[in-house]
Order: sequence, then C-alpha cells, then structure tokens
Amino acid sequence: MTIKKLIGPDPNQISLNRDLGTMAFQDYIVKPVFRVTLYSDVTTYANDAAVRFTQNEYDPSNCYDPTTGRFTAPLNGFYHFDATVRCDANQNFGSYFRIRPHKNGAHMEYLIGDAINGTYMSSQSYMSAQTSFNVELVTGDYIDIRVGWASGPSTITISNSGFSGFLVA
Repeated sequence: MTIKKLIGPDPNQISLNRDLGTMAFQDYIVKPVFRVTLYSDVTTYANDAAVRFTQNEYDPSNCYDPTTGRFTAPLNGFYHFDATVRCDANQNFGSYFRIRPHKNGAHMEYLIGDAINGTYMSSQSYMSAQTSFNVELVTGDYIDIRVGWASGPSTITISNSGFSGFLVA
C-alpha cells in the first residue's frame, strides 16, 4: 500500500517557492502489520478448518479478512507470524493437538516441537498451542491458521486466541 506524505510546508500556508505551484509529496510504503484475536467462545470448528479470528486489534493495511481467517500479503517479502489457539480441554484429542499454518490452502510443514498430548483430567478447563514462523510470500499469497488433532471430537470450541504478523523485509 502506498501513501502520499506531505514533505513540503503546511498546506494551510502559502508556499515560499511560488515556482512549485503545488506542494511536494513523497511516496512511502506502509508495511503490513496486524493482530487479530478471538476472546469469547465461538462456534465449534471441525478438524483442520481455518480459524476465523474476529476481533481486529490493529490492521492498518486491511490485510486480514475475518470472514475467511486469511491474511493476504499486499507486498512481496519475508513475513513473521505468531499464533496461539486455546480450546476446551475436557476432551481427548488422541495423540496430538497442534496448530497447522497453511499457505495458499496448502499445509506447511509442522512448525512446532513435540505434539501436545490430548489426554487431560476433567478438572482442566482449557489447553493451548502456540507457534511462530517465518515465510516468504508474494503479493496475493495468503496464510491461515488451522488446528488439527488425531482423534476424538469432531468439533471443538475455540476462545482466547490470537494471530499476528508483519512484513520483515
């Protein structure tokens, strides 16, 4: 996204250089940065469905779409992303519960360490998984965050989760 920034005198003042006739402007790039969250319990998600973070904390470039759960790159470059997903733990997820980042609909390699064991005592009310990753994107590429588990429930309830990212270079 390109923004015009005034580099001349205050537009309410008369220019001292009458030969210019108009104010001078300089283009500069607004680097994409965003943070979106999900605070209250939301409709349950199926295994490997994209999480739709609905509360926009900041997204000056309007690159995140809460209806699809996708961040779409407005510029070519290397991006950094962080995601945390929290869900109801009163269920058995089998051998793992993990975050699965997807690029353009395709699963990227697992970007977290050991799988989180899904066997929990009923006294625990939630569990969470986190990941951070860097990826090269070209304009129009998109990233979404999905969760996956080995077995157990067909859907889960997600709350108190977040997804953020920014252009590094």
